Amino acid sequence: MSEMSNDSKYLMKVLKTAPTKEIKEEVKHVSASTRKKLGEILVEKGIITSLTVERILPLCTKARKRFGTILEEIGLISSEELAQALAIQYGCKIVTDFAKYQFSQEVLKLVPMETAIEHILFPLKVQNNVLALAVYDPTNEKVINNLKENNKMQIHPFMATRKDINKAIVKYYLNKDISESIDNTIIIVDDDKLILKELSNMLKGEGYNIITACDGYEAYKAIISNKPKLVITDKTMPKFSGYDLLDSLKNIPETNRIPVILISISNNPNEEATAYEKGFFDYISKPVREMTLKAKVKRALKSHSHLISFHS
Repeated sequence: MSEMSNDSKYLMKVLKTAPTKEIKEEVKHVSASTRKKLGEILVEKGIITSLTVERILPLCTKARKRFGTILEEIGLISSEELAQALAIQYGCKIVTDFAKYQFSQEVLKLVPMETAIEHILFPLKVQNNVLALAVYDPTNEKVINNLKENNKMQIHPFMATRKDINKAIVKYYLNKDISESIDNTIIIVDDDKLILKELSNMLKGEGYNIITACDGYEAYKAIISNKPKLVITDKTMPKFSGYDLLDSLKNIPETNRIPVILISISNNPNEEATAYEKGFFDYISKPVREMTLKAKVKRALKSHSHLISFHS
């Protein structure tokens, strides 16, 4: 198996030359029975208080999200602080800013692009039949075990921030660089090319920068790399539905404030109410009327601008 390019001196230093035996001993050092809770580590580091832990735990149960994810989303801890705490909790090392180095196709193929994007993972290096893997969530044991079984090799996890992993995914899997957000960028998603063209034409005259995608998965990739101000998506599409796309965006702090408008041809009178309950910013029924689309787009962009200003 090919290793990472020789010019990746940084990773050679960070990852070292750990054989499988050494890796097993390091992971065994922090077993599940002796592992500290994340809140305990953050309190010991003086990043949050015990009272904060007590108040956040009910929110985790209600939102069905992990403790660290909630803290990061509401801004009580930074991505770097979360990665450092998780590294202590699981006995991992940290890898940072690795997108600027080179990675071979042989290494990238070990983690399918869909898996990397969905679970926020990135393959760093292979040595002695051990895959060094950048992870955002070290508790995702099912996916890690699947990669271990599929590739017939051991996995050595390294903690990394979601931002660093996504930057590497966009650069090496999507062959793009994460662009700075343009104020008027809108991503439109529909598996019907005629409808995509129709909606694009309705909005291009308003001066918006329109990016189109034929399914939710393609849209997800475009959103990560382009940081749009608004997403307009059809409900039913192959691979990734409009609801799947919304769920994915809501789970990432970098995208969970992007307003998403759902478009649907459904005759169900409760569809609109369901869309709002799930977290869509707005709802438009097909066929789409141009004046309705323009009005709702302007309202969504205005709301997003106010929200970003409030949190900045």
